[in-house]
Amino acid sequence: MKPIRRFLPLLLAAPGLALSLLCANAQGQTTYTWITETHTTDNPVYWDDDEKWVGGAVPAPGASAINLDFSNLTVNRSGATYFRNNVSGSAFNVFQWKLADAATSMVYTVDSGAAPIHFVQVGGVNPSIVHDKGSALQQFQFISLSNIVGTGTVLQITGAATGRLNLSTVTLSGEGGIRINKPGGDILLRETNSFAGDFTLAAGVVTLTSSTTGPVNGVTTGPLGKGTVVLSGGMLRASGAERNLGNRVQIEGDFQAGDASANNKNIVFEGDTLLAGTGVTRTITGGFTGANAVDQNTVSFTGAITDGGNANGLAFALGTSATRVILSGANTYTGDTTVNGTAASSFTLAETGSLRFTIGANGENNRITGNGVVQLDGTFTFDLTGAGVAPGDEWNLVDVATLSVAYGNTFNLADFTSHPDDTWSKTDGTITYTFFENTGTLQVTAVPEPSAVALLVGGLAAAAVLLRRRTV
Repeated sequence: MKPIRRFLPLLLAAPGLALSLLCANAQGQTTYTWITETHTTDNPVYWDDDEKWVGGAVPAPGASAINLDFSNLTVNRSGATYFRNNVSGSAFNVFQWKLADAATSMVYTVDSGAAPIHFVQVGGVNPSIVHDKGSALQQFQFISLSNIVGTGTVLQITGAATGRLNLSTVTLSGEGGIRINKPGGDILLRETNSFAGDFTLAAGVVTLTSSTTGPVNGVTTGPLGKGTVVLSGGMLRASGAERNLGNRVQIEGDFQAGDASANNKNIVFEGDTLLAGTGVTRTITGGFTGANAVDQNTVSFTGAITDGGNANGLAFALGTSATRVILSGANTYTGDTTVNGTAASSFTLAETGSLRFTIGANGENNRITGNGVVQLDGTFTFDLTGAGVAPGDEWNLVDVATLSVAYGNTFNLADFTSHPDDTWSKTDGTITYTFFENTGTLQVTAVPEPSAVALLVGGLAAAAVLLRRRTV
């Protein structure tokens, strides 16, 4: 430690500044603050340099949670600058990490043998990475992370900076999860992370540069960890190649898949997807454009999409982008499927895919609607449990008046019989239901003859009289 007289000017200029550094804040942790400076060289900067910390106090690993504040630091140079953690110890238990202002590239990394970074709760409050300050130039922030400690711990990534935050270098592990609520900039997740908690995207851009490993719905590693991926906002995009996510997915809000960049690729949701809520429609907005848009920019759901029978729907707002959507799983959600877009085959129900329709009283049903281009190669399944039985009852399932619809050779209606005139029929007792491809409509086309109905009613009445006599 340097002599105290070296810091007398600082203490006189800002009395209490150094003192506040060493005092616990409301959450009970100490804050270590990097000095105010502009760094312009390639030379690595090491954390054990006490001249670089306000008050000369180097961060201390150990059981107590701490805050790391680099927000007074500006990096302005043409190449990468390294801020290397070379302080040895068991672990830094970090509650809050504030990032610096970088004009180009800045890397917070951990030297071999140095104390790793663990993010921990304090008093039941989740830890955070705050990325508020950003340069007008392109900005890259790299952080070497290692662990999110504790089941139920959620690392909050927030801030208004517009630069890129790259969480890489080492595998991010632990029992906790991550929640991103960062409207500015984007987050790059390219390592095979193994953290077990949920990954939630509430706002901001998350770029995938790798796919998951391990079985579907039980991945072992992946860019978003191995828990459930919760999508409630923001943008999810792939870069470099097609990216497959085997995580379970829960859609809790509207989000965007892809952006207006030629090097974006396909996103494949392989795990089961739950549409959360009751009676709501979740909208996925497509934004793919560019040279590769024709055959490489698709959003696919190969796992089953469900909603727990809560009448939730999916809307694909594809606009004039070249985004294509493919459903190839056994889908059972019971709300509408809305397709709006101008791309060729903007929505495809693949040969292996199916959609479920709940048929109620006359005119009551979920359906496919919108103004897009729809290719139907899979299977429709009908729940006729509550279906109307009156002559002429009908249900429009495919809005052919506004959609451009094509039925493939593999199109099928489960438990229905196909006919050469592109109709499908099923007789349920004495009721016959017929589906017409050209109108996208299901109708009651046959009911019991009146004489049969009278005979049935008479028989029921006689049975009721006999039963009443026996009970007297």
